[in-house]
Amino acid sequence: MKIGLCIGINYNGTKNKLMGCHNDALQMNRFLNNNGFETSILLDDDIHPLPSKKNIFKEFDLLLERVNNSLDQNNCIVIHYS
Repeated sequence: MKIGLCIGINYNGTKNKLMGCHNDALQMNRFLNNNGFETSILLDDDIHPLPSKKNIFKEFDLLLERVNNSLDQNNCIVIHYS
């Protein structure tokens, strides 16, 4: 099983706004998908689920649950944070 989580936080609406974190997460998500990974993505935008502490830990729990329920001994998890 190959699964991934990509998180991009630009801090939109704050004085600390960043410009490339969404792009980093989207590019990594695309790379992982192209290499056979099933992925989830969290971005602080108006389209994707918000990368709040609660949502990030929820995604971690889902990843662990999937791996623990898998019979595959060659599991691979990628977590990308930008």
